Amino acid sequence: MQVDVMTGGRSLRSMQEFARATKAAGFSGLVLTETGRTAYLACAASALAEPELDLATGVAVAFPRSPMITASTAWEIAEACGGRFRLGL
Repeated sequence: MQVDVMTGGRSLRSMQEFARATKAAGFSGLVLTETGRTAYLACAASALAEPELDLATGVAVAFPRSPMITASTAWEIAEACGGRFRLGL
């Protein structure tokens, strides 16, 4: 069974530390919410800090963003984490 941790609103530096701690605690992934900070940057920081974690946005706010920018950003995050990214809109 895979269990993810949901979080949001953390600084990028603390997000990296949180990603490492999440993996060390045995969780399989992180779901990042947009609660005061962008979920995309938190996913990217987490991917670089702990490349084996599954990552997802839950739920990224889509309406103020261009669909092209959203798709491009999701593609780059998926590339950074070896395809272990799920885009939740």
